[in-house]
Parts: sequence; structure tokens; C-alpha cells
Amino acid sequence: MPSLRFVPVGEGVEAQWQPLNMPDAGIRFLRGGNAVLPLNSFGDVLREFVEAVVARLDDEGLTATSLHDEWFAIQAVDADERQFCLAAARLGVDPFSADAGVQAAIIDAAKKIRPELLEDFMSLATVERLDRESAAMATATESISADSDTTDALAGVRERAPTLSPSTSANPWEAGYEYAEKLRARLNGGPWKSRSLDELAGHLNLDQLDHCILPNTDACQFLDALTGVNQRKNPKFIIEKRRPDSRQFAFCRALFEHLTQPLGVFAAVSGLRTNRQKMNRAFAAEFLAPHKQLEKDLSGSMIGEDEVAELSEAYGVSGFAIQHQIENHHLAHVVQG
Repeated sequence: MPSLRFVPVGEGVEAQWQPLNMPDAGIRFLRGGNAVLPLNSFGDVLREFVEAVVARLDDEGLTATSLHDEWFAIQAVDADERQFCLAAARLGVDPFSADAGVQAAIIDAAKKIRPELLEDFMSLATVERLDRESAAMATATESISADSDTTDALAGVRERAPTLSPSTSANPWEAGYEYAEKLRARLNGGPWKSRSLDELAGHLNLDQLDHCILPNTDACQFLDALTGVNQRKNPKFIIEKRRPDSRQFAFCRALFEHLTQPLGVFAAVSGLRTNRQKMNRAFAAEFLAPHKQLEKDLSGSMIGEDEVAELSEAYGVSGFAIQHQIENHHLAHVVQG
């Protein structure tokens, strides 16, 4: 076998392999590489591989190996145990060798965290800080659900928001781009640029946007933002970013979740590479820096990093977001250095 590593990436698994020299076996793996595999397909192939090895061992009369024991144990888990195994795996822990303290922390976290947030949370949390991070996440969601503010600052936005249509593209970010273009046209189709939440509220005529924003926690730094509804079913947002442009971008990502999920569903915005996170990142980039408008501001078909920085300042998004907009929409070539 080559030097092979499997890394969860949203709804898929990334296989990463490295060059490896095995002189005793007379084998050399010459090149490294990577490929993203659909999670279900990966699981099916892995299952078939293990079963083939077990069958081969049986044929050779080796019927009581550690592989047999571990494979039978995996197949024997019930529904609750399976959920525990999935949570542990997302945390990067072998569920069958986790010590009692880690097991208890995982079970406790599963009780504290809202079901729709648990999968992302376990992918973001760390074993060493699991108790602290799960408590922080639970406190943040409770601060939203316990809020009693009667103002629904986004009612008008929801009324004009389009329905999220399944993208014909295999790329989830295409759906985010399309939704941003439609929503921006319905709310304010002019060539506006915003560098903060206050400016954004002005462009979208949201006089009471501040009612949506709750104080950040400083304890959920594994998140960019969290959104849900309060006691009155009014939308609330906790934004963990501090810079005005970063807060605006995180809010827009969370706004996408609020507008495209059923009312009442909580959603976390983070650095994960799930399809939802790819969609909301693309939405925020296109909503704040529309590629058609950005194209008009470019000096030519080749631009430098200084121009990217100037555009970043003008549009109130990071240089990284500007460069991705330029490259993903084939607007120009960015010359490095």
C-alpha cells in the first residue's frame, strides 16, 4: 500500500497519497496526489475491501484474527452506538479505543448541542477542549433561543427572497452565486459597495438590523457565525469575527442559511468544506462583490496584488475573496509578487 491518508471534507473523503520507497518489497510509489471521493461510495468500497480480506483469511483457515474481531464488533453496533461512532469519528477519535473520559465528553456534547448543529460541531471541536467548546456552543444557542426581542428586522428580506433552486452544476458554490445574484437584484440592484454591517443596512434599507445581532461570545472561536430564531421566531445572529469586513462577510454567509433553511432551524457558519459552507461562502462573495460589477472595476486582463488589495478595500471583503471571485468567474489573471 502507498503512504495513504483519508481526510473528511464535508460530504466527501479526500484521499491523499505520498511517494514511498519500499526496497524490501521491491516497490516504489513514485508520485503523490489526492482525490475527493463521495462519502457513500468510499464507505461501500472500504466495506467491500475489508470483507474481501476477511474472506481471504477464512479461506486460509485464519478465522480468529484481530481483524475478524474488530469487523464483527463494527457490524454489531446498534443505532445509538452508530451515532456515537459517527460523532467520535468526526472528532478524530477511534470510538472503539476512546477512554471513558472521552466517551463521556462525546455523549455529553451530543446531549447539549442541537441536532442540526451536532455534525458540524463535532467536525470543528477538539478532543482536548470538547467539554469547554460544547458548553460554549450550548450557551450561544441558548442565548439566541432565550432572546425575547419582538423586532423582526429581516421580514422584508424574507418576503422578497427567492427560493433556493437546485443547481444544474455539480459544484455547490454555483447555487450560492445564483442565489446572491437574484437576492441582490430584488433588494437593491444598484452598483453599491459596503464595507461594514452599518453600510450594508443602509444599502438594503434595514433600519433595525442591529436588533438581529447579539453580542459575540469570544468562546466559540471555532465558528464564524451562528444563526437561529428567538422565542418570538425572530432571526438572531451571533458573529464571532471582529473586523468590520469579516463581520459583514460572516453575517452574509449566515443570512444565506437563514433565508434558505426552514424557519426555526439553527445553522453554524464555519471554515468547514461541506456543501452548505461552500454555498454560503459563494453567496457572500457574490452578494458583496458581484462578478459583473467587479469586472467593470478591473484595469485589464492581468492585474497585480496591489489592485486586489484596492478592490478588497472598496468592496469590504478580503483579498482572498476578491481573488477567488476574479479567478472563479475568469475575469482576469492575478499576477503574484
